[in-house]
Amino acid sequence: KKNAYLNDYNNMAFNFGYNLNQNKNSVPLTLGLGFANAKSTYDQKINNRNYSHNENNLSTISLGAYLDYGIKFGIGFNLKFYSAEYKNSGIDFPSKSRLEGDGIGLDIGLACQVPMVDAKLSEKHDVNIDLNMGLAFKGLGGDVELSNEKFPSNRNASFGLAIRSGLKMDIGKTKIDMITLDLSSELRDYAGKMDSSGIEYSAPFSNTRPLDNLFGLNGNRNVCVNYGLYLKLFETLHYGVGKSYYIFRTDNYGYGISLDGLMKYLDTKTSDGFMKFITRHLSLSFNHSESSFYAGKVFTFNTIQINLRKLEF
Repeated sequence: KKNAYLNDYNNMAFNFGYNLNQNKNSVPLTLGLGFANAKSTYDQKINNRNYSHNENNLSTISLGAYLDYGIKFGIGFNLKFYSAEYKNSGIDFPSKSRLEGDGIGLDIGLACQVPMVDAKLSEKHDVNIDLNMGLAFKGLGGDVELSNEKFPSNRNASFGLAIRSGLKMDIGKTKIDMITLDLSSELRDYAGKMDSSGIEYSAPFSNTRPLDNLFGLNGNRNVCVNYGLYLKLFETLHYGVGKSYYIFRTDNYGYGISLDGLMKYLDTKTSDGFMKFITRHLSLSFNHSESSFYAGKVFTFNTIQINLRKLEF
């Protein structure tokens, strides 16, 4: 099938956190450390005579800090090590055209969460609404060099807004999210440009028109605008839909099922022992997502996640 893609994607991540205020008598600060690795390959049938093959590998080390004084503040750093290989083969590429290389990049992010509503509806039900804001500078570093050819890095600056609302219910000694609804909007300003005179990078947000981008949902050749809606029921069923406006429009949607809610409930019914460890620290989820954009191309992802979490040392 013309322009068909065969994708193989693998991702693994480990995250560690430590709360300095466990006894409620210290600075309300949480520190985090994360390691992740992602590998992807895909093949494209360019036409009946030619094919392309791409391989990408990304490893990251992340550091973060989270301060909670009612209004929550966070800062994070993400150091990226990447390698890539792109090659074409077929009748028009008898010698196998190839580009390959590796490099290092840095991401820096800031986040703030402001509680807007935090009220008790009944003895067992709470409602909350939060405003979230985020600012990030990604892809900081030098140009990307592939087989002695230089290309602009994926350097960009982004700003996003999100409103999260939720209804919680007490089940024993814990709470379960009955309904969670997120509405989000983000603008992303790409800085790198390449032409016959060489490579140049524009200043962060110099291409943006915030009101038109964030609220008018209008992108352009340098600014990508994303917005989405995410719904989760009883920490079990979830559904998301979104759109991206850039050089072309991308439509995205996904759904999934998770054992998080069931594990929380079972945790209230089990005593100490092996089953208590399983219900408190282990979960399983399945997710399906699709992205469709210009020329009718559709990317489909099906993932199974095994989560081992909240281990205490």
